[in-house]
Amino acid sequence: MQMKTSRMPINPSSERDRSGGQTARWVKAWGFWLTVGIALLCTLQAGLFLRRCTWDLTDPVRFVGDTHRQCFWALQASGSEGLLNQYDKMAIERRDWITWLDYAPLRLLVMEQWGEYLRRHYPSISDEEPYHAWKRSYEFSAPVLYFNEVMDALAAASAFLLTRYWVKRSRDCLLLTDNRKRIGFWQGSAAALFIWFNPAILLSAYAWPTWDSWIAPMYLMAAFLASTEWWLCSGLVVAVGVMLKGQQLAVAPIFVLWPLVQGRIGASVRWAIGLLLGVAIIVSPWLLTYIPADQLAAARRIQIGLDPQQYPPDLFAISRAFDTPASLWIVGMMFAVTIVPSILKKLIDASNRTTPLLRNKLPTHILLSSVAITLAAAWPCLLARNQHLFPGGLGCSAVLCGVTIFSDRSRKPFLLAALLGTSLFLCIPLFHGSHSWWDCGFAYGAVRWNWIASGLTDNIPGLLHEGFGWASDPNQVAVTLPALPYWSTSFFSAAGSWPATEWNISAKTLFNSIYFTFMVVSGVGIGLQAKRNDRRLLVALVAPWLMFFLLPTEIHGRYLLYAAAVSSICIGESVGMAVLGGVVTLIATIMIADAMLLAGNRPRLGHQLATWFPFLGTGDGVEDLFRAVDATHPGLAWAVILIGAIFLYLALSPTPNLQKGR
Repeated sequence: MQMKTSRMPINPSSERDRSGGQTARWVKAWGFWLTVGIALLCTLQAGLFLRRCTWDLTDPVRFVGDTHRQCFWALQASGSEGLLNQYDKMAIERRDWITWLDYAPLRLLVMEQWGEYLRRHYPSISDEEPYHAWKRSYEFSAPVLYFNEVMDALAAASAFLLTRYWVKRSRDCLLLTDNRKRIGFWQGSAAALFIWFNPAILLSAYAWPTWDSWIAPMYLMAAFLASTEWWLCSGLVVAVGVMLKGQQLAVAPIFVLWPLVQGRIGASVRWAIGLLLGVAIIVSPWLLTYIPADQLAAARRIQIGLDPQQYPPDLFAISRAFDTPASLWIVGMMFAVTIVPSILKKLIDASNRTTPLLRNKLPTHILLSSVAITLAAAWPCLLARNQHLFPGGLGCSAVLCGVTIFSDRSRKPFLLAALLGTSLFLCIPLFHGSHSWWDCGFAYGAVRWNWIASGLTDNIPGLLHEGFGWASDPNQVAVTLPALPYWSTSFFSAAGSWPATEWNISAKTLFNSIYFTFMVVSGVGIGLQAKRNDRRLLVALVAPWLMFFLLPTEIHGRYLLYAAAVSSICIGESVGMAVLGGVVTLIATIMIADAMLLAGNRPRLGHQLATWFPFLGTGDGVEDLFRAVDATHPGLAWAVILIGAIFLYLALSPTPNLQKGR
């Protein structure tokens, strides 16, 4: 039986309306993105132009001493001695040295690439004295300034992604069902613009110049990757940031606390593995190669009593030896961890097809196989520099092999990454791996800057020193815990909660301990906001950097730049918090400008301003500007303290409910 189907007549007008609507939407979408593209190009060009103008205009107040030292190490690292030998050369540096090296490995690599550029484009520079080879022209310093521009662009892109993500993820936007594609677009764009045109970044990176702005892109990108559950990659990005600027390490623990507050131990472990692996791979050239001991001792004898500027130019032009036992040990460890599970699987499969008698011997087979492969992996330890540590290396191999055996397949890549990072760092005690990169790039800063505050620093230690007469030495006693009476001394001493005698606490120990406490509180706040899906997490991410500036001793005034740059993302929480972030930027700009005007040639700057901008008059206003800016020190510390307290409070408190029943 055939059914007759009736076809509805097609209305030509409705078809035209539908196609016309699709065309209109297509034109609207393409028009929107074309406008965005044109605005992006114009914004990019305007920012680059502003950076070049900042460099040219601020030449009279540039910190020439810093630039001379940067150029010196660029030429040293690109010379006959090479990049790797610089840390071994400077491992014996003392606080009183005129020329010092405190660059992290990747920062020294950037300087080395700059030195290669200088040797190609300025051939005569090899005949000049390295410490005074720097020249004032823009073209001379162009490579590092270009690198600053790339890092600023990366910071702006990271701020856009992070801000937009958390605006879309927040509970407010989850209630919306229409037009979710462009939610957070304008907040993210505003955050990116705030970084791209940030006056504190412009002064620090193109007027001073420093490389402090390198921290912002690494921190923001790591926060974005952590937000999207890419914890291993987040750890790798932080490792790159730490190797560029060591100050990043001061707030790195918040990425461990972030998932721990949510009860996600695995995410914390994956992030820590990423950090371990990233740092190990970056410093692996110093872990797998070394300067022979006799040649190092001969160079050390020449160094006695000389400043680095007086060293022969080829003093450390020494070929590094490759540590073959260390590389064999690492390869053997990786081989063991990958091969043991497959052998175990074959043994189990075979036991399922054999008699019960043979099946009972399965544990013995597993044990013997694991021991054999572990020994095969650990035998290069017998060739190690410290052979008495061979049992430790063998035990490490056995533990890692055992963990791998009983782990599922999804966790094996993370275990292999942890094994590789751990094995590389174990080259330091077991073989000839050098830790001079740590001594110079990280530990030396605590020795060199042994003042309670460096420069014009408006933080709590600086306020106590400038406003209340505290000594400038951070190792001087700040607090003394008195001894308890005799009758209670034995009880409290046994409990370990109070000293039986007077306990002198230095300012450095006191303030650094307080900072660690508040840094942990900030990390807890970040975890709580992430658990609530609250956009206030963007505010919580700024709090650690404010605590880092406010509390520790030996902080330079320009370090408020970190909080100023990161505070651009506060626009995602509210306009009010964006304004407060703008205040942080203003204070950071004032401190940087105050330091530059104090040390620079103010009359020449005034003349240059009058030449560029005749409507400003004769340029005598620079002195008035300096007096106004300098008068804010150290009083601005009170404002920073208040802002830090606000950020810390908001980092812990949830956003008030905006709708009933939610």
